[in-house]
Amino acid sequence: MADEERAARLGEIIRRQRELSELSMRQFANLVGISNPYMSQIERGLRETGVVATGLIVRCRNDIPHSRGLGSSAAAVVGGLAAANGLAAQAGSNPMTAEQLVQVSSEFEGHPDNAAAAVFGGAVVSWTEADAGGPRYAAASIRLHPDINVFIAVPQVRSSTAETRVLLPDQVSHTDARFNVSRAALLVVALTERPDLLMAATEDVLHQPQREAAMPASAEYLAVLRRRGVTAVLSGAGPAVLALSTMCELPAGVLEYGSENGFAVARMSVGDGVKWTSGVAARPQLGSDAGSNTRNT
Repeated sequence: MADEERAARLGEIIRRQRELSELSMRQFANLVGISNPYMSQIERGLRETGVVATGLIVRCRNDIPHSRGLGSSAAAVVGGLAAANGLAAQAGSNPMTAEQLVQVSSEFEGHPDNAAAAVFGGAVVSWTEADAGGPRYAAASIRLHPDINVFIAVPQVRSSTAETRVLLPDQVSHTDARFNVSRAALLVVALTERPDLLMAATEDVLHQPQREAAMPASAEYLAVLRRRGVTAVLSGAGPAVLALSTMCELPAGVLEYGSENGFAVARMSVGDGVKWTSGVAARPQLGSDAGSNTRNT
C-alpha cells in the first residue's frame, strides 16, 4: 500500500474519532453536572491557580484515536490543564509548573505514564512515590536517540485499559519480575545510546502475553513485526501496536500484512511537551503521546 493510502486510512480513523468526540461534547453539554476530562481539568486547573473564569465557551478536538492504548485521555487532561494555565497567565496569576501539571494530571489518570509524556513530550521515565498525603507522581525526560523512528499501527477495534488490566495477575514470580526489571533498565540505554538493543530491551513477560487472548490480531501483528526484525510492542494496554526502528520505512511485507488485517500504519513524529499562551492552549500533536511513553500497564 502506498504511503498516501496509508496516510488516508489513518486520517479516516482520526476523522471518525473527531466526529465522535464532537458528538460526545454535545451529549455531555446536555447532561447537567457531567463533563469530559478536558472540561473537568480546566476547572481543576483554575482552582489550582486560584483563578475564576466565567462565561467560557470551550471548543476542543482530540485527534488521538480513543481506546487504542495511545493515551488520548491523558492528552485531553493535560490539554485542559494547559488551557487553565493560559487563563491564569492572562489573569496575571502564576500558572502551574510542569511538575505540578504531572501531579495533577496523574491524579486524574491514576498513574503518571501517559500524563507525564503529554506534559514533557519526547521520551519520559515516570514513577510514583508513597506519601502520607497521597501518591506523589514525578517524571524525568531522557534524550531519544536521533536514529530512532516511531511507527504506530492503529486497528479499527477498540479496547478498554480497565478491561485488559484485569487480565494481569495480582502476583508475579521473582524470575519474571527480574526479567522485566532488567529489560526496563536496558530500554533506557537502547532509547538513548544503543538503538541496536531495542529488540532485546522490549522483551516482556508481565503484560503482553497475558493480553494476547483479548486482542489476537494485535498480538499476531506484533509477532509478525518482530519476526521481520522490527522492534514492536503493544502501545500501552493495546490494541494499537508501536514499532521503533532505525529504518525510515517499515518493510513492505509488514505494511501489507497490517493493511490486510485492518491496521492503519503510519510514521509518527515525536512531539514536544504541551504548550500554552495567554488564554489559548496549543493543540497537542498526535505524535506526542504515541511516540513518547505508552507502556501503560
